[in-house]
Amino acid sequence: MDDDNSSCVPGYFPTVSEYREALGGYHTALVVIGTLLSAALYGLFFEQIMYTLRNVNKVYRRHVLWITSVCPFMTLMTLMCVVIPRADKICNSFKAMYMSVGISHFMDLTTLMFGSEKVMLARLNEEKLTLNLGPCCCCFVCLPRPPVSAAQLRWVRWLILQLPFTQAIYFTIGILCSTGDSQEDGRVDPNPNYLWLLVINISSFLMGVYALNIMSLLCEGQLKKYNYQRKASCLKALPIVTQLQRGIFDFILSFNVFPCISAFISPTVYKITVENALYFLEMMILGPLTYWQFHNTALVEENPREAGEKVKDELKEVGIGKWKGSQEETQEETQTEEV
Repeated sequence: MDDDNSSCVPGYFPTVSEYREALGGYHTALVVIGTLLSAALYGLFFEQIMYTLRNVNKVYRRHVLWITSVCPFMTLMTLMCVVIPRADKICNSFKAMYMSVGISHFMDLTTLMFGSEKVMLARLNEEKLTLNLGPCCCCFVCLPRPPVSAAQLRWVRWLILQLPFTQAIYFTIGILCSTGDSQEDGRVDPNPNYLWLLVINISSFLMGVYALNIMSLLCEGQLKKYNYQRKASCLKALPIVTQLQRGIFDFILSFNVFPCISAFISPTVYKITVENALYFLEMMILGPLTYWQFHNTALVEENPREAGEKVKDELKEVGIGKWKGSQEETQEETQTEEV
């Protein structure tokens, strides 16, 4: 169809039938691709479940299964956005929250790879924190590289572990507010009061990704036997293809780059359509890659907590690690849950 800007209704999201008729064959192609991709990724995930239950140490299992389920779930939610365009906000909320939970599980898995938080601190005792990393590199470029301490490790962990909670609060409030402001014809009026909520959400998300970058760089040398850097790269790519990519598309939308095709395909809906199509392509790469990184023998070993105790004894003998610190540091052990 030719562009018809006069027929555009800003903020209008079409119904299922309107969206299908407006896109025609493109809608059918997107649905077929999304369905096949979702089925393929869930097939890999179910195989991962069998492999994990048979081979992976039970201390790792819950975290591995959570992490490897992220890409299939996010692909399924993208398919739901294609089928039901008015579910875009809800589906993207689920994607962001689920991805945040997966990242927090990766932080727990990182600690378990060392054996415990105390062993992690001892083995990283000679390392220094690199603070001039993305996405906050411009803010901390002049800061020195402080040595690793228990307090700093906890701060980095907390910045990562806060992601699921802040994302859940943000999207819950956002959905409730947008539902209250929605009109019968499907339009949603912008509310200037959302700005403060958006700023908090962006700040929380950026700090979580920033902490993940710090932790992955810090642990890379100590966890080479786990192919840690490759695993971390898969997790770090997820925020880029969700929040960052969506933010870029929203920025482009503000300059009226996306055309209006019909009354049912406004620039906003056009943007969402392109974004979902690109997302399928990205999951086609990231999904199998994540499966491959966690479907290996790196996590098939003795109980990590028992291995951590052995490492702790060895470090005590050679005098490495701050084992004679405060009573609080000496008595603290990371609580790990078993399946």
